[in-house]
Amino acid sequence: MPVPRLTAIVLHVTHVASSAAFYRDCLGAVSLFDYGDTDTFLALRLGDVEIHLHAAQAATEQLASTWPVGAANGVGVALHIHASDLTRLSSLIQRAGGQVLQEASPQPWGTIEMVVADPDGFAFSCGKDSTA
Repeated sequence: MPVPRLTAIVLHVTHVASSAAFYRDCLGAVSLFDYGDTDTFLALRLGDVEIHLHAAQAATEQLASTWPVGAANGVGVALHIHASDLTRLSSLIQRAGGQVLQEASPQPWGTIEMVVADPDGFAFSCGKDSTA
């Protein structure tokens, strides 16, 4: 039997176009496909992973079942992205409406990482090898 593999991360976002611009402009994601309505869905590729952006208002209860009841957008998902220039990335993220939640700092496991959030509040860490 083939081993299952993760094919995509699905994010329910406030504005698909704005979120797509954030992931393209800040992180270099590439648009893959939509279903003819980029206001409700757009798929991007970031490295080897697809990011599927769904409009939050179009989410069914089943699709959004991982959201805790009453939670704000962005709760429950964390991504990690490798980036060689954390200073530049921090600036791009802030200019695009994201936030730096924790400044870049050395970690005990040998990386330098910062924690950021996209405009919808989805948190992710960005890191690089401390010897790079």
